[in-house]
Amino acid sequence: MKTTVALLTLLQLVIGSPPWTDNDGLTVQTTSGYVHGKLNGDVRQFLGIPFAEPPTGDLRFAPPQALGTPSSEVIEATAYPPSCMQWLGTPPSVYNRDVLEFNLQGLNETGNISEDCLTAAVWAPKEVKGPLPVLIFVYGGGFTTGGIDVPYQIPTQLVQRKQDVIVVSFNYRVNIFGFPNAAGLESQNFGLLDQRLAVEWTRDNIAAFGGDNSRMVLWGQSAGASSVSYYVYSYSEDPIISGFITDSGTARDATTTTPFTTNFTYVASQLGCSDPSEELSCMRGLPADQINNFLANYSNAQAQPPLTFRPVPDDKNVPVNITARTLNHQLPNIPGIIGTNSQDGVPFVPFGPDELNKTLTEQARLSRFFCPSNYQISLRQRAGTRPTRTGTAATSPISVPDLGSERSTPENCL
Repeated sequence: MKTTVALLTLLQLVIGSPPWTDNDGLTVQTTSGYVHGKLNGDVRQFLGIPFAEPPTGDLRFAPPQALGTPSSEVIEATAYPPSCMQWLGTPPSVYNRDVLEFNLQGLNETGNISEDCLTAAVWAPKEVKGPLPVLIFVYGGGFTTGGIDVPYQIPTQLVQRKQDVIVVSFNYRVNIFGFPNAAGLESQNFGLLDQRLAVEWTRDNIAAFGGDNSRMVLWGQSAGASSVSYYVYSYSEDPIISGFITDSGTARDATTTTPFTTNFTYVASQLGCSDPSEELSCMRGLPADQINNFLANYSNAQAQPPLTFRPVPDDKNVPVNITARTLNHQLPNIPGIIGTNSQDGVPFVPFGPDELNKTLTEQARLSRFFCPSNYQISLRQRAGTRPTRTGTAATSPISVPDLGSERSTPENCL
């Protein structure tokens, strides 16, 4: 196989031929190298394709770097890759008691994790009959958890049923590894930059899988939806995508633009990196597990104040004023769907053996998801941007406590 790959690569360099795919469609040439997938029914799956250099060493707490030289060996993309560094909280919650399908690999545990995690996955119909439209999915998880292998988000059944769409998902850095907000860094929000690089990789490679890079829709849920909303504002001149879907999450006007770097400094001081002049280099030199385990233990002990590492407003990748940007038409003229899920307030109310409080759950859903989404819809309508469809998903695809949420209207936000 190595000899075959080498000869094919040399031939294509000479004649400048388009990306190559073998007869069964399971070995595909990409900018990452030759990738070998597997069949699952009538779906071709490619489950772990590197799209960036490993964000380790000096690349920890730094923007992602595109791969340099393609792999000289065939990349076996037949099993789910490790997700980015994270942990599953042990205090009782809906995620670790009722809906294990939200966790990596389920089973009430966080699956394989690694700092070397920037990989993409592609699900395509067995028969290569493209070019097909492409859905690029961005997982949620509060910017602290998530990955390609969250069970309820795996799109095999969707592709199997429709046979007319290709789905791409990818890992991006979360919590302190993706959003350190550390003093001394020239840029922030590395997890969002990971997402952009993954979209660029998809643009450059999806044709080899049978996809059409002129018909790519970016779709996110919860934190993934917020990411998609940030993306739309951040890349108004070169969005790459032709449409977007936000599912319970959106960009908002920033309440503050003051850098909040004390959380990173606190973690550094607790791990022996207390010298301000050496803080970053010291933290880059620690084992990733040591940083991750400290944060997991702190979080699971429910210590106060909570240590949060999330996107920070920088007016580059996280807009400061979406109102002004929208009304000034500083966003791409592409169509979108903005909506919310009916049960997304459940994780934000106290969890216990008794029945969840319906009133508090609905208030959480309105304040966190529905009303911010409704505000962005109204902004787009005032600005006269491309058509935006709206709605509320009436049911959940998995078994969560059904609180009988009624269809909300803008009047609920007054």
